[in-house]
Amino acid sequence: MRRLPDCFVRFHPRPRPRLTRVSYFTSQYVYAYAFGDLLVGSLYGAYMKQPEGFEEKLLDLLRAGGTKDFVEAVEPFGLDAASPTFWSDALHAHLGGLMAEAEELSKKLGYSS
Repeated sequence: MRRLPDCFVRFHPRPRPRLTRVSYFTSQYVYAYAFGDLLVGSLYGAYMKQPEGFEEKLLDLLRAGGTKDFVEAVEPFGLDAASPTFWSDALHAHLGGLMAEAEELSKKLGYSS
């Protein structure tokens, strides 16, 4: 059996190794991942609305690293992080028509009305 690097998994020192924990999962991992995923969705939505100049704005954002707070970082893209619809718009941009397609298929298959 091939062993994964210790930075990824920890095994009990028993004859039959058992996975005991995955070290990159922490209590904050899921939230940070979801935040980043939605941020990418909002940036993609901004790109779809206004593709001209987007690449340079994105490169500026990446060059800034962690020197800007979240609200300041998304302003050049025309995004208002304080807007009540910011996250729902991010979900819509990220998932697009997948939700509508899933709901339509669910109705077609008789799982919902």
